[in-house]
Amino acid sequence: MIRPLIICPMSMDDIADARRIERQSFAQTWKHKDFELAFDNGHSAIAAYIPGPCLENVLVAYAFCRRKYPRFKIVNFAVDPAHRRSGIGAAMIRRIANEALRDQCDEIIVTVREKNLVALQFFRAMGLEAGMILRNEYAETPEDAYVMSALPERILEMIEQR
Repeated sequence: MIRPLIICPMSMDDIADARRIERQSFAQTWKHKDFELAFDNGHSAIAAYIPGPCLENVLVAYAFCRRKYPRFKIVNFAVDPAHRRSGIGAAMIRRIANEALRDQCDEIIVTVREKNLVALQFFRAMGLEAGMILRNEYAETPEDAYVMSALPERILEMIEQR
């Protein structure tokens, strides 16, 4: 049985659960203050919830995006590992693409660590393509990053074809 999915704005009350997902998903993680700064800086914060056992909603994915016209940049994106490959990531990307279109942004971009093969594969399946390599992008590791991008319409087409 497919559980209902609720996608809506994320609140600061969700930071502890987002940090849990963050720690399960990444070696280098955002700290509590990084999430607070993202809220304070006006980033678009999107969350996906599923109904929990006691009628409370359980956070299973989140995204922080920044509008830098004409681009819509995904700054942080994660799906709880226990809920991956269930369509939640695609539903979140659909929401992001629709927000980008609403805000008249003509490109969605995301920067992905070169060793994060799961994310590279996911974003490629959503229609984003690597166009530039950022050498030694991260202070904590000598790792490169790929800048992936696509038109919001292309992303929506790719999701519909899945």
